[in-house]
Amino acid sequence: MESSVLLVFVSWTVLLIHLTYGEERHRTLLFPDNFFFAERRFANHTIDTKKVKDLDHCELFCYMNDKCVSANFKKEPEAEGMAHVCELNDATHLDYDTDLITDVNFYHRGSENACGKNSRCRNNAICESGFTFKGYRCLCPSGFEGENCEKDVDECASNDNKCAKGAAICKNTVGSYNCTCKFGYYWDGTGCKADVCQLHTVLHDDDRDVSHHDLYKTECDQNLNADWYRFLDIPGITMPTECPHDNTCGTTFPGWLNGDHPTVDEGEVKGTVCFSKGSNRCCEETSFIRVKNCSSFYVYYLVPTKCPYRYCFTYN
Repeated sequence: MESSVLLVFVSWTVLLIHLTYGEERHRTLLFPDNFFFAERRFANHTIDTKKVKDLDHCELFCYMNDKCVSANFKKEPEAEGMAHVCELNDATHLDYDTDLITDVNFYHRGSENACGKNSRCRNNAICESGFTFKGYRCLCPSGFEGENCEKDVDECASNDNKCAKGAAICKNTVGSYNCTCKFGYYWDGTGCKADVCQLHTVLHDDDRDVSHHDLYKTECDQNLNADWYRFLDIPGITMPTECPHDNTCGTTFPGWLNGDHPTVDEGEVKGTVCFSKGSNRCCEETSFIRVKNCSSFYVYYLVPTKCPYRYCFTYN
């Protein structure tokens, strides 16, 4: 789509520009006659520098930059075309009068600025002059909304938060919110994660002990849900790390951990369970699990097995 530019100047007082690039953009900047200064330059507030062919184009660039509210124009005596210097500023001399300095090489043009030190935007919002019927607009930071960004967003009520549903309590604060994890959960930086040392299932079957010998029992863990488990609720009970005898643990193929248990610092680690049928067939079948050291006991992430395979424990 072709672009169009319409410039309207009224006694150097009003600059109204309408641009069309697939959508309309409206901004109005007022440049009063008494805000024009020859041989002056507004220092310390430059946000961009352009090469322009005249003062009109310098003002156009100011209009196009949403943060610009004044401009310095330096006319090079022998320059042709787009060779003059245009400095765009994000403030005016009304708020920083001592920064309007003498410089015989410059002209300064200021606009009426609705975003000066008395801006109506609140809560560190970005104020941009020349927009909307009010003459300004406020770009709200995260956590605030409203015409002047004066309203605190209740992220908890809107569910616009990182607190995991069902696992954390959300408490709204000014501009933000806090998550407090429920019992059995901890904060991992992104949400509440289950603490498996608190949330696990206890397997109360005494006959899972590898010292329990029964030729006729063929229990298995075929119906076991994949989850975290602890053997009994007595400290010192672990999965055996040596090949047990067959027909122990209330089954034909007793399961044992092929490797060492992790330390507390190692956290959650992967492990392999072997199912034994005697000393010559110590790893008849395998199952991949996870193990965590909870200081006084261990928890195991177990998965369903075939029959007759069963996870076992031993007293240390």
